[in-house]
Amino acid sequence: MKIDRVMFYTPQMNITPAFGMMKASQFEGLDYTCMRQFKAPIEKFNGIKDFYNWAVRSFNKKCEKNLSGKTKETEEQRVNILRDWNEGLKNYSPAVALITISSLLKNLKPSNDNLPPVFHNTFFEELLADVEGAVALDKDFQFDISKLYKQHLKSMFLLDNSGRKIKDGWIEVSAARTNEEVSKNAELLNALSYKTWCTKGVKSEIYVKEFNFRILVKNGEPQVCIRLLDNTVCEIQGRLNDSKIPDEYKEQVMNYIENSGFDLDCDMEEELYGF
Repeated sequence: MKIDRVMFYTPQMNITPAFGMMKASQFEGLDYTCMRQFKAPIEKFNGIKDFYNWAVRSFNKKCEKNLSGKTKETEEQRVNILRDWNEGLKNYSPAVALITISSLLKNLKPSNDNLPPVFHNTFFEELLADVEGAVALDKDFQFDISKLYKQHLKSMFLLDNSGRKIKDGWIEVSAARTNEEVSKNAELLNALSYKTWCTKGVKSEIYVKEFNFRILVKNGEPQVCIRLLDNTVCEIQGRLNDSKIPDEYKEQVMNYIENSGFDLDCDMEEELYGF
């Protein structure tokens, strides 16, 4: 299954014609980044319009990638998420679109269940402005736009009420009751999950239909995840994903569970109290 191809409408870009073999010095900003990253055959271009047409063709070729994963559900979610990106990227230059789609697709393989992040136009605009500023200062600035976008998206979830500082502490992800909540809560759980946790990726949507989660965040990074069925703790994982509570957080986890009035199943009682 493949995402839909997209063709860009470019006349509004106010392109200035140029004739003859192009040179790297004629490219600026993210056009320059794209040209260098994908080794565009600029010696074949008569002008920037040829470059954009080449970027569109390269974008469409990227979109032919097979999006199958370990499960059928992975493939379906990848297609749906990337279709939204495909539509959203029509509002940006072909160079930006090519840089972005290449980064989003990079780690989507048949052997894993990785998902691309959900497209949010406001978040993407803000990130793109930051990247363009960095490239303006250093035209050879290296970046992975998908990785930066995920970091930016996660930071949005973790900002305090002032909107300025990333907060530490426990983040609640509730069990979803409606289809809208499933999508929203799965996105939050996926963004806040450590890379080794089973809540990362396509399974996040399955988990939020039944379980509540509490995730301990320190310095903007997840450290411990508590999984609850109703009010009962049924699993606790640290970053090693070995079903062991990290020693440095054990007292904090115990206090949180007791103060929250959570019940424990037998396995969790043994892990926490040794009986």
